[in-house]
Formats: sequence, structure tokens, C-alpha cells
Amino acid sequence: MLDLHEIPMILLIGWRGYLKNDAPEHTKIGQIQPKLIKALGIKSKILDEKSWKDTCNWAIKELKNKKLICLIIKREFID
Repeated sequence: MLDLHEIPMILLIGWRGYLKNDAPEHTKIGQIQPKLIKALGIKSKILDEKSWKDTCNWAIKELKNKKLICLIIKREFID
């Protein structure tokens, strides 16, 4: 719906389950989460400490182009 009406939006999604010692219910979704977002046709990038500035600049550029995009946030990025 958002894409259909060209409503620009940045989705911030926490990436649970990519760590080996996470809860079992997080592990299942963590294995497929980036692929699932891609399958929905949403461009996404993973935020990390090394490239967060470039990733945020990419997100702003896409937002200005009226795109729906997703930033995937790992736990240690926030910690």
C-alpha cells in the first residue's frame, strides 16, 4: 500500500536471531529476515558501526526519491 501510493518511509527493523546464542524463536526468523524483506520488494541495508553514515545517507537519498526502504539494526549497533 505504501509503495503503491509512493509514500516515502524508512522502516527501522531490529534483527533478532542472527547471533548463535539468541532465543530459539528469534533464531528461525533471524535466518531469513533479510531475505524476507527482499522478497517483499523492499530495498534494505544493514546498519553497522563501520558504514552507518553511508547507510543513512543512502536511506535519505531513497527517501527523497519517494521510496519505501528498510534499515536493519543489529543489537550491538545500539548497545
